[in-house]
Amino acid sequence: MLQNTERNRLADLLKGIAILLMIQVHIMELFASQDIFHSTIGKVSLFLGAAPAAPIFMIVMGYFAAQSKKDFDTQLLRGIKLFLGGILLNVGLNLSLLIKIYFYGENLDPYRYIFGADILPLAGLSLIALAGIKKFTADKSIWQVIILVFVILIAEVVNKIDPLIPDTWKYFLSFLFGISEWAYFPFFIWFVYPLSGFLLYNLLLRQVFTKYFKKRNLLIGFILVAIFTALTINWSTSLSANLQAYYHHGFLFYVWCIIFLTGWTIAIHFILSFLQNNYVIRYAEWLGRNVTAVYVFQWIIIGNIATYIYQSKGIWEIVLWFPFVLLITSILTLLWRKYQT
Repeated sequence: MLQNTERNRLADLLKGIAILLMIQVHIMELFASQDIFHSTIGKVSLFLGAAPAAPIFMIVMGYFAAQSKKDFDTQLLRGIKLFLGGILLNVGLNLSLLIKIYFYGENLDPYRYIFGADILPLAGLSLIALAGIKKFTADKSIWQVIILVFVILIAEVVNKIDPLIPDTWKYFLSFLFGISEWAYFPFFIWFVYPLSGFLLYNLLLRQVFTKYFKKRNLLIGFILVAIFTALTINWSTSLSANLQAYYHHGFLFYVWCIIFLTGWTIAIHFILSFLQNNYVIRYAEWLGRNVTAVYVFQWIIIGNIATYIYQSKGIWEIVLWFPFVLLITSILTLLWRKYQT
């Protein structure tokens, strides 16, 4: 399904759907009142903004990092730029809040917002790590599996301790470990997802799974995953609804995500094959092709508005905010693309 084409439509669609789900869950987390947030609608929103969103985005990123022909220095530099860009985005999305803190006496710690371990810093650190893994392990999948297990073991240990260290160190260590409330995407455990995509590419390169990519086998696989999801949905939804548990999850949820996302990818593959010229599908692909810009713009919009309406809106207001944010984000992305060309 994921082929080495110049422009992979399935990958673009997966990323496009992921960013749509991220937008809706950011609106739910920051705009919705507590009764909506903890309602069934809130739990569904958080579930959709969990496994099919950040994990799949990171897996696809890892896959194409393995496929990339760019040299070590180029990938290393890109990782550094993404990490630093993530810090700048933290400032941008929290700008209105930081103004209130520094100029209007809002009694909040600004550094937990500036140094929040969000997904862009994670992507940057992951690309740096993958550049090193690619350089020193080449396509030796066994070493990549060992590293993956090592990352899981480190995360299992660190996520169970609360070290008594100064906050100054926490601001930096939170990018690596889930030791603070603002460690949303710590490297340990989240690096397992780009590393899984990286490993997947090397396995596909050896045609390990090629014989299973027949339509009948994919359909059977989807049905099995659908049954598995139905049997485990209560557990996974409960974990997704607990943001701290989701951000700092361990091995079991990682395995669940891999199984679920296998079925999810098969489903998106079938949808694309039947609706490849559909305007909605084309739009989602466009979002996927420009996912970094879309992610940045939607966060700047949502984050700054949230300063003034934080967790105060009802369900219909939440529903209306989504197309508004999506429209403005799309316009800004179009302008950005025009500026780049």
